[in-house]
Amino acid sequence: MIDAQKIWSSPKLPTLPTVAVQLLELSRDPEVESWQILECIRKDPAISAKILKATNSSLFALGTDVTSIDRALSLLGTRVVTSLALGFSLVEDSMPDGPMAKLYEQYWIQSIVQAGASETLGRIGHPAQSSEYFLTALLMDLGRLAMIKTITTEYGAVMKTAKEQQRELYVVEKEVLGFDHIFVTTKLMESWKLPEVLIQAVRLHHAPIAELDEVANAPGFHLIKGVAVAAAIGDFFCSSNKGPALERLRELTSRYYEFTEERLSEFLDEAKSQIDKAAELFPVRADQLPSPVELMAEATQHLAELAMMAEVVSAKTAARNSAVELENKKLESENEQLQKKTQYDALTGVYNRQVFDVALEMEVSRCCRNGTSIGIVFLDIDNFKKLNDTYGHQFGDLVLQRVAKACSDTMRKSDVFARYGGEEFVFLLVQPAEDGLAVAAERIRSKIATEVILYDGKPVPVTASLGAVHAFPSRGDSELVKRLVSEADEAMYESKRNGRNQVTIRNIAVPV
Repeated sequence: MIDAQKIWSSPKLPTLPTVAVQLLELSRDPEVESWQILECIRKDPAISAKILKATNSSLFALGTDVTSIDRALSLLGTRVVTSLALGFSLVEDSMPDGPMAKLYEQYWIQSIVQAGASETLGRIGHPAQSSEYFLTALLMDLGRLAMIKTITTEYGAVMKTAKEQQRELYVVEKEVLGFDHIFVTTKLMESWKLPEVLIQAVRLHHAPIAELDEVANAPGFHLIKGVAVAAAIGDFFCSSNKGPALERLRELTSRYYEFTEERLSEFLDEAKSQIDKAAELFPVRADQLPSPVELMAEATQHLAELAMMAEVVSAKTAARNSAVELENKKLESENEQLQKKTQYDALTGVYNRQVFDVALEMEVSRCCRNGTSIGIVFLDIDNFKKLNDTYGHQFGDLVLQRVAKACSDTMRKSDVFARYGGEEFVFLLVQPAEDGLAVAAERIRSKIATEVILYDGKPVPVTASLGAVHAFPSRGDSELVKRLVSEADEAMYESKRNGRNQVTIRNIAVPV
């Protein structure tokens, strides 16, 4: 456990510059005049320049060239300008050089993601208050920044544990430190005398839905629910725990915004556009963030892996309950092997059929909700029995390993590749166009055909026959999973009958 006083007494604790403090004081005065805000901002030329840059950026798209800070203030309003000034002050003060720079950049990238997503939500229902959405989401994880600055070693270990165990950061913080970054953030916001509605939104941004429902009638609930969604989007874009983040995001947006799966996908695209525009204003790089489609596929795959791991954990629990103490170490070793076997093929190192089956069921379900396409590619190594008989089983194993490696090198991060059994492999492609599926299958075939596999120093030709299917799943086709697999398998055998080393493409018609 860490004494929280170590944070509050540290000279490295984040502080607000004088201009930012004065702006906050002015913003709390309901009778403040715009000229008072203007005079305050002019005291800091650097902040003034950044506000002018923001006013002329694509974030606001005003369609006119703004050259003076008073014009910017009249166009954007005091709330927006104050929020921007606070954000610029904090980021500028917290982007050091050296070995810790990457850690700070990752923190601020997630903060910008959350701020951009929150502002996008604000514009949907409360456009006049979108700047409050932006500022609250930008500050919601400020406690993390405070702990990075003040208890660097201890907090670094906490972040590493949360990432390795794929658990919520604030949960691990409480276990190890005795408090979490939410507590630290709210204490800082209180010390800066920020509005209570902002502090309440930060206090509840990781709260369970049941707890959020308890304050659903509060005056500031529109901000509370918006910031909670923005926090889930931040984890979805930036954390390694994308599967649970996607589940929470779906739950929150469905309950509080009545988003369908299709509307959620549209909103994530809108948010990504706003995030990119916001990132241009701050000294961070968000251009390497994956697209929402890639993230959705990665999160879906993560959920499939978690489902498989849950089965393993259940098996381990049962084994522990039935084993005597002397057998515990042996059982731990056996269960570790079981976990690997339930996910990966031992020979080739790629996913096994079980993982593929789970991923296929989940992807078909998602495509049914979204009306998006799915693609399956089956691959069978040509004359594999003859290769085994001629060159031996060790050479056959080498062929399987080399083919698996060649296929892995050609696939997208969003796709799932597995060994289906024997010399058969299978790809699950996320949202492919029909021509894109054909190109991908041909690329795989060509890659295998050009592999140089030697036996006694001489190359042995190895080719594969491929069958691919493309479909737009609908809720009316309960047998689609079976039909996808069957059609892909039949298309692959058609390639073999027609001379091998080729690709056959089929389309599946589904009921409307």
